[in-house]
Order: sequence, then C-alpha cells, then structure tokens
Amino acid sequence: FPTYHLANVVDDHEMAITHVMRGDEWIASTPRHIILYEAFGWTPPVFAHMPVILAPGGGKLSKRKGAASVMDYQRGGILPEALFNFLALLGWNPGDDREIMTRDEMAKAFSLERITPKAAVFDEQKLEWMNGQYLARRPVASLLSDVLPLWRQAGLVGGETPDPAWLESVVALFKDRSRRIGEIAENSRYCFVDPAEYDPALVRKHFRPGAESLLASIAEAFAALPAFSLQTLEDTVRELAERQGLSAGKLIHPIRLAVSGVGQGPGLFELLEVLGRETVLRRLAAAVTWVKTHAGDLPATGENHG
Repeated sequence: FPTYHLANVVDDHEMAITHVMRGDEWIASTPRHIILYEAFGWTPPVFAHMPVILAPGGGKLSKRKGAASVMDYQRGGILPEALFNFLALLGWNPGDDREIMTRDEMAKAFSLERITPKAAVFDEQKLEWMNGQYLARRPVASLLSDVLPLWRQAGLVGGETPDPAWLESVVALFKDRSRRIGEIAENSRYCFVDPAEYDPALVRKHFRPGAESLLASIAEAFAALPAFSLQTLEDTVRELAERQGLSAGKLIHPIRLAVSGVGQGPGLFELLEVLGRETVLRRLAAAVTWVKTHAGDLPATGENHG
C-alpha cells in the first residue's frame, strides 16, 4: 500500500535512522523510498540488502516452513549464545575457519563486505551441533539451573533436592554427549531410577549363560574396595577380566547393562563412581536375579547373536 511506504520513510527519518539493512526482497521498494526522501528534501539513509534465510526444503523461511520463535528454541533446549552464534554465521563469515565465536569476536570481525550474496539455509542439525559445542564449554554449575526443572518435571527429583554437588556430577557426565539441554535430563534418567527392564537385543549379547556368576564376582569385588573411585573401579574390572581370561569389554558391557539398562552412555567407570557403591551393588544384585530367572530364555554360548 502507498501509505505503508510513506509511513516507512517518515518513521525512519523521525528516528534519525542512518543505515537500513534489510532482506533483499525489499530491493524493488528501495527506488520508491529514495524518491520519497527526495520529495521531502531529506537525505536518504545508506541502504544494504542481504539475502534472506531459506527453509531446508527451499523457499524463504517462514512459520509455514518450519520457522520457530526465539522462545521456542529456548524451550527446545537451545542456549542463547549458541543461537546467536548460529544466526550470525547465516550468510556471513569472519574470513577464516572459525565457527564458535564470542559476541565480541563477532563484532570485531563483522563487515558488510563479508556478507555473501547467496541465501543461507537454516540447518537445524548445524544449530544442534553448535549448541552441543556450547553445552560442552558451559560451566556445570550454570547448566544445573536449566536441567533441574526438567528433572523435576519428569518426576526424577522431588521436593527435597538431592545434594547439588552430586547433581552437578550427573550433568558433567552427560553434557559433553548432548546437543540440547533436554537430552541431558532425558539421557541421565537411569542415574535416578533403577532399570525396570533391559534392552532385549543387548540381553542377547551381554547376559549370556554364566553372566550371573560374572556379575556376582564383580559385585563382590566392588563391595570389598576401600575406595569406590574411578581408578579403583577400572583397575578392579580389568584385573578381574585378566584373571577370567576375558577381554575387559566382556565385563564392561554386562556391567553397563546391569547398572543402566542401556548399551551406551558416558564412560562406565565415571558412571559407576557417580552412581555410588550402594546403587551399583543393588543394581548388580538385581541383574544377577534377573539372569537367573530368565536363564532358560538366554542364547547358548556360541549361538549367533550379532
């Protein structure tokens, strides 16, 4: 509408705008705006037109094509500094291979000349990767305030908050392996709740006949440790594997399954130390009972279980 273009020019002039940077879809309107400035006898601002951000499937990013608000990304576990960094690099680069940059670094490196003429694509996977980089760099104490409400929401932490130092150790275990804050809360669930079941595919691999005696031997060795620390736990498992004539993995994988119910996660010995002796022994005992109860369903030694 003509009234829009008039209001645009008058409003910018009244606000003493000296530079206008906007999407390149406004190029066609710029001559009209310059004519209006001249008609009023005003000096036009400096205009710069930049490529728009495209949706992954093509076309301008919009709500109909997957765009979200800043608050949506916050609720989705994206850190503010990661989103800022990601957006700054859409259609601009500092002239080198840097990707993770502070605001001050970006401000010092920024120039209009380095804005690319080609439209950038909003890549959610790249945003998640960058968020993971910021999560890894973020101090554990500052992340706890973001993760704790999610644990409460999931019913993992009740009214009485556990030892903050222990909660920080849980965050530290998972933050380097997560790309969103919510993943820290979700993936650490077994730190709060004993496994109710075990992954069937992993059971076929790691809870073989005889696994109950191995797990019982491990529990006995763990119970006798003078200190339940990362180093003593690792030394104990590797020594026991050597005495049994097994590779360390033949013990590590069953232990992980017994104490977590899953087959991957943070380093096993770091996990055991955080869980603590009492929890680890309880879960190993439960796994021994489970294997004995389901012994008839387990594949025989030598059976193909790939």
